[in-house]
Amino acid sequence: MEPSKIPLSTFKEYLREQFKTQDVEIFNIETHKKGKIILSVLISGKKLYVHTITGTFRHQCNVIKKLQGITPKVILYDPSKKYFPHEIMLTEHAGECSLSETIINGEKIDFVSIGKTIGILHRVHPISGLEKKKIDKDKVIPNNYVARYLKPIKNDFPSLLHDVLKNLKHTPVCKKNMVVCHNDLSSDNIMMNNGCPSIIDFDEVGYNVKEFDLASLLISLEHPALIHKMQSGLSDYTKKGSMSIFGKNKVLRLCVELFGYELTDFYRDSLKKISDNVLSGYRDDLSPDLYAYCDRIIRLNNLVFNLFRSFYFPFHFDKSLLIGDLLQCSSASLLSKRATSELVSYIEI
Repeated sequence: MEPSKIPLSTFKEYLREQFKTQDVEIFNIETHKKGKIILSVLISGKKLYVHTITGTFRHQCNVIKKLQGITPKVILYDPSKKYFPHEIMLTEHAGECSLSETIINGEKIDFVSIGKTIGILHRVHPISGLEKKKIDKDKVIPNNYVARYLKPIKNDFPSLLHDVLKNLKHTPVCKKNMVVCHNDLSSDNIMMNNGCPSIIDFDEVGYNVKEFDLASLLISLEHPALIHKMQSGLSDYTKKGSMSIFGKNKVLRLCVELFGYELTDFYRDSLKKISDNVLSGYRDDLSPDLYAYCDRIIRLNNLVFNLFRSFYFPFHFDKSLLIGDLLQCSSASLLSKRATSELVSYIEI
């Protein structure tokens, strides 16, 4: 039975028995890929998360236990499958606001402490059984994928495709051993609690090059930074926090008309300061070649996925919703002005 098909009443009875209390309330459900759901619950007034998955939480628990202080505490781990055909894990509440939401809200953030937090993760002692992740262009865009999905991108965005594919012919040599990596370290997977960062969602944890986690995080910071820039630049047209920027087509079109390519200049200027602070807190040398390779691999994966959605699911996806995703992938440090112009022209104004 899939976790999503388990009645909530069954979860309630399980939690009441485990914690010896009738004071159990379920108030939010999130369904994820790979047969996983997360329930937000109140148990005797304490907010917890219930995780259940068709796979195993063993590696996640092992990593989290070694990272107490920068991850939510595991309150309960039940691998017995006595009550459900799945493993169950309960974790404490990590914070009210993600890093991306904090940026959008314009709050002050200590990015040096975030770099220190990532450094602690990467210095965890080796854990047996963790999978080694392969950083390879062919894994992101295998040959059959290129033939099917990149053809329309090549036709409509020739400069763009040229820019994102350059320097991806050979994977740089990794001279140092791989470290324990999150492998999905985005600004949505770092929670802020009174200014202190906490890393969540270790589904993809495994050995990888440290450059991959850092590239993933810094790329993900561009999107909320873009939204904050839009809100600041359009202060005369909307009150901060009173509307969803990506839900208003007129605002988006106006934003492109006002800012256009300047948005990518904003990335270059503001994100350099952020990345410098993160890396100063990280306190470990990186391979520039390997970092650049990871950066392009991640951007290429994001770009192909977003363009694929808009090309093949036009009736289920509003093109104006792609502005943030597309401009995020057109960072001035990666793409030429011609490639960026192709993206801006793609948006219907």
